[in-house]
Amino acid sequence: MFRTLIALALTSLVAGVKGSGTITFGSSVEHISVSVSGSSGRATFEDKAAGGNVNGQIDIKCVNIVGNTATLSGLVTHSNSKSLIGSEGVFRIVDNGKRADM
Repeated sequence: MFRTLIALALTSLVAGVKGSGTITFGSSVEHISVSVSGSSGRATFEDKAAGGNVNGQIDIKCVNIVGNTATLSGLVTHSNSKSLIGSEGVFRIVDNGKRADM
C-alpha cells in the first residue's frame, strides 16, 4: 500500500505540458506543438529549411518538469523523412509566462 501511495503522489506532480513555439535560425523556421498528460503524449514538429521541409510526430514517453522547464523525450513515430522514424527526439521547453498582446 505504501508503494501505491508514492506512485500516486509522483504521478500527480507531473500534471502536463501543452503549448507550441516557433524558432527561426536564418532561413530555417522550426515549429513544435506539444500535448502531454502525466508522462506521455505527443509532439508534432515542422522544420522549414532551405534544404527542404521535414515534419513528423514524436510519441512522448518521458517528461521531467523542474520549475518552469520541461524536458521531454520519445521516439519519432511518423515523418515525411523516413530516416527519422524510430529516432529519439529530446527537447526542452521553458515557460516564460503568458505572452503579452502587442
